Amino acid sequence: MSGPGINGPFENNAINVATIEGTNTNVSINNVNHLMNEAFYINNATTDDVQNCNINFNNSFQDFIEYDGFTVALRASFDVIPCETYHIRLIIGDVGDPILDSAVFLESKSFNLGEKVIVTAEVPNREEPIAYESCVDGQIVFTRSDLLGLNEDCTVNYIIDPLSTALNGIDFENIPLSITIPAGDTSLYFPSM
Repeated sequence: MSGPGINGPFENNAINVATIEGTNTNVSINNVNHLMNEAFYINNATTDDVQNCNINFNNSFQDFIEYDGFTVALRASFDVIPCETYHIRLIIGDVGDPILDSAVFLESKSFNLGEKVIVTAEVPNREEPIAYESCVDGQIVFTRSDLLGLNEDCTVNYIIDPLSTALNGIDFENIPLSITIPAGDTSLYFPSM
């Protein structure tokens, strides 16, 4: 991957995002298998391979996929700068024998530029989300719309409309330029309830 803010060792300062989670180790057959990084490996070897390689037999996936082994779903993440252009180049190598039996599977809709969050205004005990200075307090509610990442914190960066006539910290409580919905929570109220 390459683009603004990315500083890696490859052409155009690119980085390899196909690494074993929590490490800088590239994902490859030599790095993820029944002997190394086993937590990321799913054995799907045939009975012949089991005997030749002295590994346990597991035919759980043989009706669905022919590959002798594969990884669990791996996640790559990196920070990007909004409104900038980035390039992702997908490359796979198959070496060691004349059988072309390597693949990369990408989950449908798995390229995510950030968790989706719905932002709404709310005034307790009122139907309309209208707050009045020194009279009625209001809140901004940040709600996750995608609960797949519920086990992780969700940070939302935002801007206050520069055309607003209300002054941050004077007309309303000082608002930071980001909030974090904690892991396990679906919403965050600001100011806090």
